[in-house]
Amino acid sequence: MARQTLPDSVEKRNILHGAKTAPATLVAIGETYEQEGRLADALEFFVKAKHDAGLDRVKATAIEKGHSLLLLRVRRSGLREITPEEWLRGSAAATKAGRLQDALWCAEQSGDAERLEAVRELIRGAQPTNGVAAPATPPKPPI
Repeated sequence: MARQTLPDSVEKRNILHGAKTAPATLVAIGETYEQEGRLADALEFFVKAKHDAGLDRVKATAIEKGHSLLLLRVRRSGLREITPEEWLRGSAAATKAGRLQDALWCAEQSGDAERLEAVRELIRGAQPTNGVAAPATPPKPPI
């Protein structure tokens, strides 16, 4: 099977926002983006096509990987809700992957104060990746 080429940015804009594009075409392009791991792009096409299976796959992957911004985009599409339990699962996945800001944001969205505080504690105790400890007080800005 030949690999479908992805549209450039102008073609993408025209497909999504120009003349009426058939839902089957939108789904096919979305699935190609999804296969390439470009879930945010895939989501745009699935939303435009109102493609339930694609939306569900992107949502499940976002939860599984703890991608807070992708989850937000799924929610903002108006086609899927994210439950507090799903936000918590996303927070746990992001924590496991070491993406503490994603974990924090997902915890905030879940409304679970205990989980939120636990992630905040992890962030407070986290060391910079370069191994250099953060200063006890922030440096003063130059005058």
